[in-house]
Amino acid sequence: MKAERRKERFEWRFYPWLVVGLLASLWLWDLARVWRITNHHDLDVFMRAARRLVAGEDIYQDLAPFKAALERGTFSMKDETIVWPYAYAPLIAILFVPALALPYSLVRALWWGVNVLALSLGSLLTLRALSRVTPLLLGLALLLLYRFDPAVVTLRLGQIELVQFFLLALALYALSRGRDPLAGGALGLATALKFFPGALIGLFLWRRRWRAALWALAVACVGIGASFALVGWEAVSAYWHYTSIYGLGGAFAAFPYNQSFNGFFSRNLISNVFSPTLKGVNLPGLAKGLTLLCDGVVVLASAYLTWHREGWPCSPCEGDHQRFSLEFALGVVALLLVSPHSQVYTLVWTLLPLLVLVHKLLADSAPWWQWGVLFVAYLLIGRHYVFFHPGLTRLVQAHYLFGLLSLWGLLAFILWRERGQRSLAPSCSSS
Repeated sequence: MKAERRKERFEWRFYPWLVVGLLASLWLWDLARVWRITNHHDLDVFMRAARRLVAGEDIYQDLAPFKAALERGTFSMKDETIVWPYAYAPLIAILFVPALALPYSLVRALWWGVNVLALSLGSLLTLRALSRVTPLLLGLALLLLYRFDPAVVTLRLGQIELVQFFLLALALYALSRGRDPLAGGALGLATALKFFPGALIGLFLWRRRWRAALWALAVACVGIGASFALVGWEAVSAYWHYTSIYGLGGAFAAFPYNQSFNGFFSRNLISNVFSPTLKGVNLPGLAKGLTLLCDGVVVLASAYLTWHREGWPCSPCEGDHQRFSLEFALGVVALLLVSPHSQVYTLVWTLLPLLVLVHKLLADSAPWWQWGVLFVAYLLIGRHYVFFHPGLTRLVQAHYLFGLLSLWGLLAFILWRERGQRSLAPSCSSS
């Protein structure tokens, strides 16, 4: 009898992991498909910049002609002779210099493998920041990863955003363990690679996690400053002059894969080289005004929902960490909405808020409609849709943006509800 019970317990524990193994196999099979369609487009840009750096050439020499073509209106997505410029802080080019000693085919394979590892570890660290990793959570994570379009695009192009996703997940994990210097260092490094994650340092300051914020600022400033010092300070003006095309209503803001508010209103209301505007209008003032209005609503609402008068407790409890994970997730989604330029591959960061929400809805036994909102948000962000029909094509093209809005709305609702509940009961950290 006891032997039968032991056998039943073993089978009960074994079968969930068998399902996880099958889901992992399905994901790995799809990764093989992604490898076959990978073109290493952005990796080529990084490597070209690294070669120029070693040769003592200007790594930003392609910026001016690229910017001029956009502003003249002669740029065409179909022109295969276009040299896509290196448009990032110098740190990425510096980090790729050692790869110049390796065969290029090996570099491509290694970089692709690093990105897959970053995707896997980032997802796992997010789960570990929330709780113990169970077969159910791991299985749901694998379902989210399967054919997740921003991750597919990032892997196919060889962009840096998967490494940044890993660093954001590492920051969340470190914060959940009270290791603020590690969290700040991870966010600072993500900022030194590409500036946009630096906005999340504002969340650290807002929540008065001072050590994490100071470490993030220090690492970001050292990384950015040292990299520009290495290539020459004159590169700062060239880089800064070029970034105007990403700004509010800039020439590159209307790029089809820019899924921020700035991208949506620029495509529809400002004449651009990428797509016709709504009814052929050219209303840059209206586009900028609507962008600033939407940005302001999201930023102010996010600030309200993440404000705590008592600050970060000296001895945080599990509830404090769980609330901060929701706030961090809200910050990530808000950043993607208000950032001047949120490319589709940057949306790979939404895996963090998606995983945070999956854990939260499971823990709360959430009502069906919250799962429905999460499912719709995932479908809008995680899949690519194309539909050619007058008047609807531009809306379908913006499905990622609508997914971000759904994700932000669900996170905002949960935080607003918990804010009301906390006003009726003392915080666990003060009890």
